[in-house]
Amino acid sequence: MIVILNRGAGRHQDETQAQIKKFFQKRGIAARLFVARHGGEIAQFAEEAASSDGTIDGIATVFG
Repeated sequence: MIVILNRGAGRHQDETQAQIKKFFQKRGIAARLFVARHGGEIAQFAEEAASSDGTIDGIATVFG
């Protein structure tokens, strides 16, 4: 599972990031968190993912 966290939104980012990791770990799901410092980075992550072949493997390779 790939999770993109917008660091520029909200408060308590470190706490939120830890909660998200714990959520997936409790369910036995391997999650990779990518932290965007601002909205522009989210767009960049999405653009990079879209440049792949569109499959889950292709998107995972972009974020690999």
